[in-house]
Amino acid sequence: MISIVKKTLAWNNASGDAVILRYTGITYATLSEYIVEHPLPDDPVYDGRNLMADLNSDSAWTLPDTISKEMITWLEDMINELL
Repeated sequence: MISIVKKTLAWNNASGDAVILRYTGITYATLSEYIVEHPLPDDPVYDGRNLMADLNSDSAWTLPDTISKEMITWLEDMINELL
């Protein structure tokens, strides 16, 4: 069944492309170390398991539309620091 849902897209402002987390060069090890130093905020719709799964996805990095602003800020900080 197909449904249409509202999502938040991770966007690279420099290149004008959607982010595909798998192709950023960020590894599980690097991300795990970052999470130890900068714990993920609590979010009811997106957590560390989701983030690790997204790291292995070939699709554009989309986030639930109901993700918290705190989590969005954490994700932006993380990807900008690790790139």
